[in-house]
Amino acid sequence: MTRLGNDRPLFSVVVLLYNQARLVEEALESVFAQGYGPVELLVCDDASTDGSADVAERWCREHALRFSRWEVLRQPGNRGILPNQLNGIRESRGKYIKTLAADDLLLPDALETAAEFFAREPGFGLACGGVQAFLASEGKRELGWKWPGEADLPFFSLSPGLQYRHLVSGQTGILAPSVFVSREVYENIDLASLGIRLVNDYPAWLLATLAGFRFGFIGKDTGLYRLSPASLSQHTARQDARVRRRWRADVVRTHRSIILPNLGKLGFAERYHARYKALQAENRLFNGTRPFRRFASNACLLAMSIFDTVKWKALFRSLSS
Repeated sequence: MTRLGNDRPLFSVVVLLYNQARLVEEALESVFAQGYGPVELLVCDDASTDGSADVAERWCREHALRFSRWEVLRQPGNRGILPNQLNGIRESRGKYIKTLAADDLLLPDALETAAEFFAREPGFGLACGGVQAFLASEGKRELGWKWPGEADLPFFSLSPGLQYRHLVSGQTGILAPSVFVSREVYENIDLASLGIRLVNDYPAWLLATLAGFRFGFIGKDTGLYRLSPASLSQHTARQDARVRRRWRADVVRTHRSIILPNLGKLGFAERYHARYKALQAENRLFNGTRPFRRFASNACLLAMSIFDTVKWKALFRSLSS
């Protein structure tokens, strides 16, 4: 195992906060419990209405000596998960960055483990540890599913180009609470110009692998992902129809701005599948709002489904003959 010397690189933890006054202190305690130092703590509040920012600021003042620097960044209005995250990244100074939703938790020594990985494997821009889902009930944690699974591990030995193709197809097993990112990645990708508000991690991973950065696997569990209706991503996706529509619009923007312009980097079947998923995303977005657009989209989906059936039957016959 690679041991870090006294001149350890700064690790920035960016906590994304929106109406989590009841849970944010638990997330901050998990950062406090890290054995690694130096650590910079930035709490990014997206105009919470429940006093979350005040709770976080009181906690930070009480534990200020633990961190090389801390700050609570308050957005003047609710701008969305990605703009809130980018604000924290811009203000951060660390060589490595860990984004943490205010309802998720870091396991002890998560930062130490990630920093050792980056020191041992300097060719990787992103590192992924294990993450386990949990339900909190009456002060107890019930552990559930765990990512990535054994079947997902070959992904981490692939080149950036092949990792990108797997990300497009959804075959990775990566979950945001498990990912640590080198600052160099954010310096070489442009997330701000996408116009995305809610879908923050997936576009970053696509752009990072397109830019030649690889995901590596740390080999240890590093985080816990809370399963509850109050979780940040689930809350923003479900709270009302307006937010659901914004989420779907972000999915469409991801396809239009990243995946479709880079179809040439995919195989034939992958290109077909990517177009199909893009049409599905647009169909969900315009469902009931633009009848002609919806009709055209459904017609394309039907045609592609028929083509898909004919194509795969022909392929099966050729392989069987």
